[in-house]
Amino acid sequence: MKKLHSAPINLLFSFQLLHLVDLNEKRKTASMVIVTFKLAPTATTMPVHTNIATSTGSDDDGNTASGTDGETVKLSWRGRTPGYWKTHTKAGQWVGYTTGTLIQNVFTIPACLKNTKGNLDLGVKSSTGAGDTLLQGLNYQGTSTMSGGAEILFRAGVSALLNERMFGAQYPAASSVADLIAQVNAALATCDRPTMISWATTLDYWNNGVH
Repeated sequence: MKKLHSAPINLLFSFQLLHLVDLNEKRKTASMVIVTFKLAPTATTMPVHTNIATSTGSDDDGNTASGTDGETVKLSWRGRTPGYWKTHTKAGQWVGYTTGTLIQNVFTIPACLKNTKGNLDLGVKSSTGAGDTLLQGLNYQGTSTMSGGAEILFRAGVSALLNERMFGAQYPAASSVADLIAQVNAALATCDRPTMISWATTLDYWNNGVH
């Protein structure tokens, strides 16, 4: 995971502390205390974080007082769903890839998912056994089989790939395009449906960002 949530966020709180020393003395004001601390959201939950800071100050006579304040921060990111990407395919809408780019030219396909010609041919089978494209991957429906689990991962993974390439640091699923591809490859290499579904679910979370 990366960027938006790996870089700490500085929140600044200031307190001006007041108290009455004596009825016959003037009101004295403690020196202003600035409290700065860092907030680092977790890797998979970013929406809302509430932080509370308490500070104590003193005046020239050694009297003390304290104050507490808090701040709630709501974080957001950029991401678009498979449904968006498969209907926005005009020139310039996809960055770095085309609808005709083969999935197997981006991701590493394990033997458990290759056809007899060594290609990735899922979903609606090609009459020639040719490899599927990124656009076809966005249209995968998924089934209850292992290869159906791979379809679900590819659908989320292709969308994540386009999001990472388009939004970079504003899309938190990976630190780079290479990192995103490596994550998908690692899940594919297991040839295990639950593992692939789990990672697809994570990517779907990030793909449903602020538009």
